Amino acid sequence: MKEYQRKLEGIFKNNYTVATPLLQEYDQQHQPFDSIDVRLQAINQMDIEGTIIPKESLEYISNQLSSVSANYTVEEQKSFLRNEGRQMKLNQEAISIKIPTKTKEKIKSIEQQRIY
Repeated sequence: MKEYQRKLEGIFKNNYTVATPLLQEYDQQHQPFDSIDVRLQAINQMDIEGTIIPKESLEYISNQLSSVSANYTVEEQKSFLRNEGRQMKLNQEAISIKIPTKTKEKIKSIEQQRIY
C-alpha cells in the first residue's frame, strides 16, 4: 500500500516514473477487481493517515477507480491498470472555492444587526 501511495504522490507531482514492482506482481497474480480493491484500500489509508494529495483529489481518484471496477470489462480493467499512470487524472475539471465559516458568521451577525 505504501508503494501505491508513493505512485499516486508521484503522479500528483507529475512524476510518472515511480516504480511499483510489488504492485505489478500483485496485478499479475490476481484478478483486476482485487487489484483495484487494494488501491481503494490504500487511498482510504492515505485519507486516514495523511498525504500530500488533497482530500478532494483522493475522493476523486477513489470515484474513478470505483467506476472502472463497476463499469469496465475485465480486459478494460487490466488495460487501465497497465496504463494507470497515464490514465489517472488527479485534478477535477471544476474548481470550487470554499467560503471560510468566519466570513459566514460575520455576514449573519451583520444581517442580525440590521434586523434590530
